[in-house]
Amino acid sequence: IGQGSNTVLSQVAAEAMGLKYDAMRIVAADTETTPRGLGTYSSRVTLMGGNACRMAGEEVKGQVLEAASELLGVPPEELDAQGGQLFVKDDPERAVPWAAAAARHFSERGPLVGKGWYSPPEALGGSHKGSTVGTSPAYSFSVCVAEVDVDMETGKVTVTRLTDAHDLGTAINPMAVEGQCEGAGVMMLSEALLEDVVFDDEGRIRNPSFHDYLIATSCDAPEIDTTVVPSYEPRGPYGGKECGEGSTLPVIGAIANAVSDAIGVRVDELPITPERVRVLIRSKTG
Repeated sequence: IGQGSNTVLSQVAAEAMGLKYDAMRIVAADTETTPRGLGTYSSRVTLMGGNACRMAGEEVKGQVLEAASELLGVPPEELDAQGGQLFVKDDPERAVPWAAAAARHFSERGPLVGKGWYSPPEALGGSHKGSTVGTSPAYSFSVCVAEVDVDMETGKVTVTRLTDAHDLGTAINPMAVEGQCEGAGVMMLSEALLEDVVFDDEGRIRNPSFHDYLIATSCDAPEIDTTVVPSYEPRGPYGGKECGEGSTLPVIGAIANAVSDAIGVRVDELPITPERVRVLIRSKTG
């Protein structure tokens, strides 16, 4: 669904096993054949799924190093794996292809299988009801500056630029991280200016289709300048942590504050429609 989760999890597993990313294949199965996943929220992918993939990959690496030690005549603790090669740490020229060691393991012991899992540290979130939902040992931090144009006659708001910065740990896939942050900017612009579920007096939704429920498109996307702040999260896989939900958080507040600054009246209701902006402007002048 555009999150880049397959790419990131494959990268983590490849790094743990000492393989190149091109050798990876990920199977998106269903709960008939795999354990049920609870969703891709609250650090469930990069941090939690990534740690599980790293654990599984390291288990496979340990097995393939055992096979390589037999081929090279060197104890496995003196070997390492990287880029599809298994080599002696002190003499990298002494090496065998990863595939050759894997074939040796298969013929002698059977398939290479690794298992991995992740459980958050205990006592996160406190003891209140629902505290165990979404608990993560690490969170991203984000800031955003919004620039807007407001038509004082019609009340129409146009976001012209978003400048944002994000502490997301180590970016495992920098291009995907920037894309995720830019997508978050457009998504939250949509919530700030357009999206609104309207009910009638009997509780029925009056705008149940995309004809009536407005969302931002590429035509509404402003210029976006995203900066990824380098950091390292020791509890994440290779220093990484989430960048999905965290990158959305500051955008609506930045847009609302920018509109408030432009019209001189505090915006306190979403979405910031032209009708609501005109009411706020009249309340100031009248």
